[in-house]
Amino acid sequence: MYSILKRLLLVTICGIPLFAWGTHNRAGEITYVQLDDLSIECTVTTYTKESSTNADRDSILVNWGDGTFSILFRSNGPDNNGESLGNDIKKNIYIGRHTYPGRGTYTIGMQDPNRVADVVNIPNSVNVKFYISTTLTLLNNQFQGQNSSAILLEPPIDFGCVGQPFTHNPNASDPDGDSLSFELIIPFQGPDTTIKNYEFPDQILPGPDNVITLNERTGEFKWNFPQREGEFNIAFRVNEYRKGQLINSIIRDMQIEILACENAPPLISAETEICVVAGDTIDLNVTAIDLNARPDQILLTSTGGAFDLSSSPATFEAPDNYSDGPVNGRFLWYTNCNHIRNEPYTIVFKAVDQPQTFPPLSDLHTLRIKVVGPPPQEVQGEANQEDIIVSWASPYRCEDALDDYFYGFSIWRRIGHKDVIPDTCNPGLEGQGYTLLDYQFQEEANGRYFYRDETAEKGRTYCYRVLAEFARKSPAGFPFNFVESLTSEEVCLQLSRDQPLILNVDVRSTNTDTGRIYIRWTRPVAEELDTIQRPGPYVYRLERRPTGIGTYTQVPGAIFTAPTWSSDVDTTWMDQNLNTVTTGYEYQVDFTYGNVPSFRTSEDASSIYLNTINTDRQIMLNWSEDVPWDNLYYDILMENDLGDFDTLGRTSDTTFLVDDLTNGETYCFKVLGYGDYGLDDLDLLLLNHSQVACGVPIDSVAPCAPEVNVTNPCDDEEDISEEDFYNVISWNDPTFICEGSEDLVSFIIYFRRTVNSEWIALDTIMYGSTFEYTHLVGSQAAGCYSVTSVDSVGNESKRTDINCVENCPLYELPNTFTPNGNGQNDLFVPRRKRFIDHVEFSVFNRWGQLVFETEDPEINWDGTNLNGEELADGTYFYSCVVFESHYDGILRQDNILKGYIELIRSQ
Repeated sequence: MYSILKRLLLVTICGIPLFAWGTHNRAGEITYVQLDDLSIECTVTTYTKESSTNADRDSILVNWGDGTFSILFRSNGPDNNGESLGNDIKKNIYIGRHTYPGRGTYTIGMQDPNRVADVVNIPNSVNVKFYISTTLTLLNNQFQGQNSSAILLEPPIDFGCVGQPFTHNPNASDPDGDSLSFELIIPFQGPDTTIKNYEFPDQILPGPDNVITLNERTGEFKWNFPQREGEFNIAFRVNEYRKGQLINSIIRDMQIEILACENAPPLISAETEICVVAGDTIDLNVTAIDLNARPDQILLTSTGGAFDLSSSPATFEAPDNYSDGPVNGRFLWYTNCNHIRNEPYTIVFKAVDQPQTFPPLSDLHTLRIKVVGPPPQEVQGEANQEDIIVSWASPYRCEDALDDYFYGFSIWRRIGHKDVIPDTCNPGLEGQGYTLLDYQFQEEANGRYFYRDETAEKGRTYCYRVLAEFARKSPAGFPFNFVESLTSEEVCLQLSRDQPLILNVDVRSTNTDTGRIYIRWTRPVAEELDTIQRPGPYVYRLERRPTGIGTYTQVPGAIFTAPTWSSDVDTTWMDQNLNTVTTGYEYQVDFTYGNVPSFRTSEDASSIYLNTINTDRQIMLNWSEDVPWDNLYYDILMENDLGDFDTLGRTSDTTFLVDDLTNGETYCFKVLGYGDYGLDDLDLLLLNHSQVACGVPIDSVAPCAPEVNVTNPCDDEEDISEEDFYNVISWNDPTFICEGSEDLVSFIIYFRRTVNSEWIALDTIMYGSTFEYTHLVGSQAAGCYSVTSVDSVGNESKRTDINCVENCPLYELPNTFTPNGNGQNDLFVPRRKRFIDHVEFSVFNRWGQLVFETEDPEINWDGTNLNGEELADGTYFYSCVVFESHYDGILRQDNILKGYIELIRSQ
């Protein structure tokens, strides 16, 4: 054993020549099952080239990720020699157990010296190592529950044809009910080392008809359409989450063989997504047909986690051999409460044809099934003076689920009624405005579950719903992977209504001095007030304040008295002489009986106050109110030429955009709210108007900025001096790419020399004259350009498209000059120079002595030494370090210019 381990370690770590092993690995992955707090059982599954007998592995070396290694021996097939799958494919399974030193995250890895040869998208694949891994997190088993990996039910070997669509799904199923996601990755050749120069399949003969996609939610891989025959390898990571935290990931390396064939794959017809309530029966027909002119026989099968359940597993009935099409299958599942979970069950139907020539092609069809908990039934409510009791039917239909899966109930509350349409695909109450009151609740009385709400306040309408909760349990009984049921029906109540309820705060007239608001309220409920214990007289005082400002004061004249309860009393008031243009108002009704100074006061209720925001040909309306009822929706009304108001639309939001208006014209609006207390005895909608608010649309919206492109002679490698250098700025017409640019009148060209300098406006170009501008840059071509758009009223776009260009420095030196005073070639100067900031130029004689130096890029050496003495004719040597000008600074050239100079005076 030691010698085998040593040999494998040498292969893995030291890297002996790979060609000695022959071709081998096609695909594989690593999965595991947690046995206890620190122990797992690991399964390594590989798919290899069966004919490569010299590379066959009866054992493999596994790195457990904690610094230890183990040899795992093959355990499948006759005499543990593996399972032959045909088509030169062998399946190998290696199983081993390991105990870790403590909880944590570990990566299990297996590396083999080589893959099969000639994989199209892996250069020199026979000499590329094969590496698969699984990263696991050992949680606290007692508190957080066990954590086994997902199981991949579809094998990672598949076939396709050039020009035909290809589909594959690993069909991952997680035994713990954790959520899964999928991502396409580059295959690995070692720990943290991906394959160099790997190409995804759609990068081989790329084009619009060669596209791969991976659905991150379902794991379905599609390739439309393979363009080249051969073997391809892809890899993807299956990520496992619990409570939003990544706890595991499996890397599957799979192989797809694409052949040049005329065979077309079968086609499966079935549903793709089903959501049911536990207890429902799913009875689904699945049909597979062959699309070839001479149809092939088809084998229809199915895999999925629902088939492996201990309680009422799903079944699939279809012919167990290849049959003439169409082939029909029946998926049947009697769901029950043990099947409830957050994550859908994935069922993959596979149709494989049996053509006259290789290869057989398949079609995969993915069905996702979500099983949700049924809603609690018969929710009722009872309001008292100090609390509200909510009750519902017992027993609950799923409270006897196996393994104490039922966890209890959660009680939810909101102020005001809310219509919630049950959605079996999205149970629970998320985003519906309800607040959780209690959790894991299971108290019973008189044969019903009940909950007592002692936090309710007088005058508010409280609406309640109940959810059933489910959870997996750790060995110590701690819950994880919570699941919510469908919501119950809603019940709405108030504490004993011994105070008034305001029904209307309705603006009837909009004016700064003579505005009017209509207020209406209810009397208390006699039975809940107990008029025998609380005799009259009964007095109602209407009070108001500007919305949210100061204290309430009595509305003059708005006092109403009834000597007895049976006496008529007015509960309406028209509040007049108000400034309803700039001010919203808030009201309350103070109620007293007998000689009690103050008994009950209604909840505050304000008018709807409307604001307008004016923009280009648009007015944005927004409004606010503070009322004890729930405004379900609003009608938007606009004044017409006759002074009447027409309905523009309806919304449940508190904003509304009115467009297609004319700038400069006045438009007036008001909003009509439709409210509801959610109480059975107040089932009429409460209608309340805002004040009239007017606006004038103005053009405050700038046109779109154009897209900018900059070119110069650098692009054509033209030999042009920096004095004549230029940049050409061009841009497109933004009126064709976005709305709001129709009144564009001009463009402004901006320039900045460096990335940190200020923008300078170079010029203004009138719209329609040109879409190009030439900038003579002088000694510095580098810089950044932007073009903005300006409309007819002066709105200027932002500089959103900034295009920077670099210099293209050029520096060449001659190798001779004649400083003899004849006016020709008397100075040593650059042959060509462009965009050079400075140089470090040095000249040496044949003995290596420095005779001249300068930083001037023009050099201008007249043939004298450092003391001004003329140098003799001969060969001199130079070294020149060049520093280039760029828009982000001065950069030194990597290469140092070196050469010789012939100094000649005699000619």
